[in-house]
Amino acid sequence: GAYLPIDTGYPQERIQYMLADSNARILLETEETQKKIIVNCQLLIVNCKLLNGRPCRWLHHSSFINHHSNQLSYIIYTSGTTGGPKGVAVEHKGLVNYITWRLKSYDYGVSDVTLQLLSCSFDGFGSNFYSSLLSGGILVLTPEARKMDFDFIGETVAREGVTNISLTPGLYEALLQGVSAKHLVSLRFVVLAGEKADPGLIALGREKNPRLRHIIEYGPTEATVTAAARM
Repeated sequence: GAYLPIDTGYPQERIQYMLADSNARILLETEETQKKIIVNCQLLIVNCKLLNGRPCRWLHHSSFINHHSNQLSYIIYTSGTTGGPKGVAVEHKGLVNYITWRLKSYDYGVSDVTLQLLSCSFDGFGSNFYSSLLSGGILVLTPEARKMDFDFIGETVAREGVTNISLTPGLYEALLQGVSAKHLVSLRFVVLAGEKADPGLIALGREKNPRLRHIIEYGPTEATVTAAARM
């Protein structure tokens, strides 16, 4: 089964369009999202709180058993060249190929701790999510309200012993300027994507942590997150 991540911070019109356009069949929601999403398409609505760890009968449907590499893994909606939401369907083979390359190229291991700062509706979320879990490492999730709190982020990196992080150059610059070098000692590598990274930013990062490795990833969503990387 394919999933469609939806940022509840999106305008209601965009959320409704994504649900209808994707032909979503099941909607997992919380008490908070009930007030934000008005369903006007045919969906089976499941309240996450009511599940309480119990298995669901619809997860054991026969259509989920015989899966193939060319079947869908997830759908991500981008702004599109016209400014309207455009759904990009990503197959399992593309995701497996990308994550396999990432695990090998970045030497992911069970001792790695990944800090997740990206929105679930951004394809880069999967970079951290799958790389961390499939390497046997640890994934640290950040409360939505604290993702721009760089004092909190710096303290989290130091406290949890975070070894890697992925973010835009703009956010990385704000992080470097907002925390002291002692908070970044545990970092092994930083992945920058989404916009151009200035050489001065890389120099500032190395000034804070001389051993820090900087990696630039680029790629449209259609290419399964990353099509090229510079290390």
